[in-house]
Order: sequence, then structure tokens, then C-alpha cells
Amino acid sequence: MLIYIFNKEKIGRILMTGGENRYEMIEGFKYQKGKIFRINKVNDIQQYVSDCDLGWC
Repeated sequence: MLIYIFNKEKIGRILMTGGENRYEMIEGFKYQKGKIFRINKVNDIQQYVSDCDLGWC
């Protein structure tokens, strides 16, 4: 078993078996095609424009 660490915090592990490895990541991280991604949640998206009276939005 290997453990992934990011900023001194355990973020996941690889469970090695005879056939295929299994990757377990904590919430907020994802393993895909040999890479680890950190998932950030975006809250409170602001509208870029507030008035469309010019017809370009």
C-alpha cells in the first residue's frame, strides 16, 4: 500500500493487488489516468454583466 500526501496531509492511497491497483482518495481529490486532481468547489458565482440593454449579452 502506498499513501499520497499533500501539504503534510494524507489525501489517498493505492491498494496494490495481484491484478489491478485500486486508488482511494479523500473528498476533494480525484485520481484519473495517472494524475491526481484537487477539486475546488465554487460558491456564489457572480454575474459578469448586470444589464443587457445593449444587446451584446
